[in-house]
Amino acid sequence: MEKIKKAGNIAGLFLVIVCAVFAAVKISHIRKGYADTNIQKLRVCHLENPLGIDETPVFSWLMKSERRGSRQEAYRITVSLGKDALRRKEYVWDSGKIEAGDSVGIPYQGEALKAKSRYYWQVEIWDEQGHYHQSDEETWFETGLMGEGMAGACWISVDKKQRSNNMNKANVKDNIEDIGLDNVFNIVFDMEVEQTAAGLVFGAQDGRYGRMYLCQIDNYGEQAYFRLIEMDGNAFKEEREVEITDAAKGDGINFSVRLAVDGEELLVDINGMEVGIFEIEETPVGSIGYYKSRGTTYGWLDNLSVTDSQGTIIYEEDFEGKETIFSPYYVPVEEGRLKIGSGMVLTPGGDTPAPLFRREFLVQDKTISSARIYMTALGSFALSVNGQRVDVPSYLVKSGDVIEVREKSRSSVKFKRLTGEDAPVVNVPKWLDRNKNTLQGTVVAMPTRDDIDFPVEEHLIVELYSK
Repeated sequence: MEKIKKAGNIAGLFLVIVCAVFAAVKISHIRKGYADTNIQKLRVCHLENPLGIDETPVFSWLMKSERRGSRQEAYRITVSLGKDALRRKEYVWDSGKIEAGDSVGIPYQGEALKAKSRYYWQVEIWDEQGHYHQSDEETWFETGLMGEGMAGACWISVDKKQRSNNMNKANVKDNIEDIGLDNVFNIVFDMEVEQTAAGLVFGAQDGRYGRMYLCQIDNYGEQAYFRLIEMDGNAFKEEREVEITDAAKGDGINFSVRLAVDGEELLVDINGMEVGIFEIEETPVGSIGYYKSRGTTYGWLDNLSVTDSQGTIIYEEDFEGKETIFSPYYVPVEEGRLKIGSGMVLTPGGDTPAPLFRREFLVQDKTISSARIYMTALGSFALSVNGQRVDVPSYLVKSGDVIEVREKSRSSVKFKRLTGEDAPVVNVPKWLDRNKNTLQGTVVAMPTRDDIDFPVEEHLIVELYSK
């Protein structure tokens, strides 16, 4: 009898333990959801924990489940100013339970966000069986200046005297510092020009916005012209023109040019015929380069050589090697010739080197947990903190941004196929504006879920990452 009582007590204890474990598992399921389902890939404006959000935050997430046919039926988003506030359920936005399967492109609709502040958020969902699931990732986004601008900020700059000293220390080729300064030199090159205008630049000492001379060939049809253009501040200051149709070679598109500079005179010879002697201001060789106005037709440059009055080589380039006289700047080279696209490229030395600014400050009697730098520049810039480069791994586009294919990629087979006569028809969304000819796209507006005009089952979305 005693044994039966003991067995009954053991069985009862086992039943209590099983019930307790079952209850604990059930409670855990109620709080966090079932173990076969979780919420992941929480993003704000398609970025993970982004910094510097200046527009309305847009939320997205991914429901992952091992159960076949599992899907989201409802969701709730809560946002708080700070981690502790989220834990205390002090929300700046509580969407409430929304009966919908949406999980992409859901805009923030709460209180006005404060600038330079970090907000924490979480999402709760209910699946097709009514089971509840809550995200457990620590997710946040940080606002930027939010339209406040750079109030109180000061430009870091150099005065004109220091700028002049920097320019005099430009990283020019060693043999240019002492060669060609007598303003007597010869430039020879071959250029192919058809249905466009392209030319060679010399005398650039202050970068692309300084004074220089452009020797340009215009060849748009039955007549060809040589134009000598004095450029100043990237503008055409003075132009002189001579017809060179008779000097063109048999095919009418190839021109072998010799420019002989002797002080204030420039002698121009094209395909062995003297075009004329032009009066110019005395100028050293400086940086040389090429220029072509806008248009889709390319020009070609080859066999470039610059020598001084003693025959010493200043520049020489046949575009057969990996490096060119324009290095480290990239220039497109195909089959041993330089492909002249729109714009201007100069050899290093004439362009003013990018200035390096440093601002030092001491932090005393304080422990820094985090810090932010808000900065802008008139042009490109790179930021280093304590000698460490600070990079942004991704870029958030905004309305008005223009995205274009790099010049280097435009000649690839893939892009030629996309822009040729047999290019596939692509439906461009209304929030984008595409220019097929220039391979450019402009963000007209930030897209919302309503802008996706085809059926999407968000719970089936798989994220792809390029490597």
